[in-house]
Amino acid sequence: MTDVKGKPRQDKLRLYIGASVILILISISLFATYVFGTKKMYDESVNNVYTTILEFQEGSLKETVERTIKDVELERSRVMNELESFYKSIGTFSEEKLENDRIENLLKAFKDIHIVNEYSVKTHWMIWDHTQGALKYTNDEVAQDIDTQGAFEAHIIKHYKYKMIFKTLSDEYTIVMGTKEADIDEAVKAVSANKIRELALDDGGYVWVDEIVNYGEADEYAIRLVQPNLSDTEGMLLSMEEKDADINFPFLNELEDIKKYGESTNKYYYKKKDSSEFGLKLGYTKLYPRYNWMIGTGIYLEELEQYHIQNIKRFEEELKKQICITLVNFVLLLFIVLITGGLLSRYYSFKKQELLEERNKILEGHYQILGKKYDKTHEVLHDVKNHLASIYCLAMETQSQQLVNYIKSMNNDLSKLSHTVLTGNKMLDIILNDKMETMQKEDIQFDYNIQDVQLGFIEDKDLVSLLANAFNNAIEGAKRSEAKTIHFNLYAYNQAFITFKLVNSCDTLPKTKGNQLITTKEDKDFHGYGMKSMYKTAEKYEGRLGWEYSKEAKEFTLSITLPKA
Repeated sequence: MTDVKGKPRQDKLRLYIGASVILILISISLFATYVFGTKKMYDESVNNVYTTILEFQEGSLKETVERTIKDVELERSRVMNELESFYKSIGTFSEEKLENDRIENLLKAFKDIHIVNEYSVKTHWMIWDHTQGALKYTNDEVAQDIDTQGAFEAHIIKHYKYKMIFKTLSDEYTIVMGTKEADIDEAVKAVSANKIRELALDDGGYVWVDEIVNYGEADEYAIRLVQPNLSDTEGMLLSMEEKDADINFPFLNELEDIKKYGESTNKYYYKKKDSSEFGLKLGYTKLYPRYNWMIGTGIYLEELEQYHIQNIKRFEEELKKQICITLVNFVLLLFIVLITGGLLSRYYSFKKQELLEERNKILEGHYQILGKKYDKTHEVLHDVKNHLASIYCLAMETQSQQLVNYIKSMNNDLSKLSHTVLTGNKMLDIILNDKMETMQKEDIQFDYNIQDVQLGFIEDKDLVSLLANAFNNAIEGAKRSEAKTIHFNLYAYNQAFITFKLVNSCDTLPKTKGNQLITTKEDKDFHGYGMKSMYKTAEKYEGRLGWEYSKEAKEFTLSITLPKA
């Protein structure tokens, strides 16, 4: 007796131990998930800090370059202002006609004024001899071949941004003094380059300038104008094929970005200033279109990388502390859960007994129903035996007509106990026979045309979702109509698609919302899910569900097309 009673207890103990082991494994899994999740969060936090600092550094580089570009523009404005003052200082000469013998003195005065010009902007002057109809003198190389007064005047208008025109008393000569846009640019370039070269940034930083000579049409695409780190290389041509220590193409990448975006941010290895070592550098370059200058600056990332590594170590130490604290709490929680689980196990055992008793009552009722079905089947079998005996007697007496009638009557009774196989697909046959019985009760005329198609790729539950709901809607519409008809088609199209087509009589236009059918029943909270289920199932098989309504024929047509798997 003891063994018999102890076995269930042992089984419960094994079950409890098994459940506890599973719980422990789940707990370990959750703890591991927590650890990895926390580590991922810490890693993301460290990377976010690194990215934020990097973005800040990049912003500082952009600010430095933008400020340098503004300085170049400011320098250009200063040159322009200086030129305006320069030409105003000699404006008194143009208010009076000069004597011929003062020309030499005038040229000397121009020369003296040019010398005191702060920016040394080149000035050009021309003397036109009206008596000879020829250019008497010029230091403008482009004007050497001018041979007509018209060309002389056109040259002045076209080339000189600033100009001053003088005439002699006898109108024998016209003297022109002018400055070209290119002369201004050359002066600004020279002054700006010198100032950029002398510019000193924090932490040994500097600004460099490269002038683009072609945008990728040739390998040597730019001239190095300013490079404080490698001053001996200023004036050399830069090659797009040049590589850094990590076999990257920084110049090529820079040019491609400049062409696309007008600016470039790149990481590459470059020689440190006043050192033979190379370091990873973050560089930013922006195009100054007026002069085709690429103005850039950069910062070495070694300190940032070291800070990033230190951050990682600090976060890892913090993570270890958090893991230890969490592990202790987790073990305590697991212990509480196991104790609580033991107590709950007793409670659930009691509840399980109650559920088991309830289940037995349900099973008892179920078997009573099966018993009734068995008795009915036994009764039918008993009658079949009697029928067969009667058939035998009638056959012996050769009463042929009575035999035929009797057999027909018997078949009518037996047909009620069997399904009518229509397609060879069990689930489809069940659905059709079930709905045919419903249609018969509702006096609905039903006909069908079913081809021999393979439906094996459709799961039974999905076939029920599509056709049961479709027939329910068709029956609902047909029984309210005057004609009360339903026609069902099942056929294959191009051996690639299967189509279910259901046509039912319908006297009223279906209700729709956004081209979607909606239920006509009043209690919409508990109806209308059939069509949603059909749409969802059709989408599952990448199929299409369509419908149309004919007012003339008063027919509603539902078409479901699915591609064969």
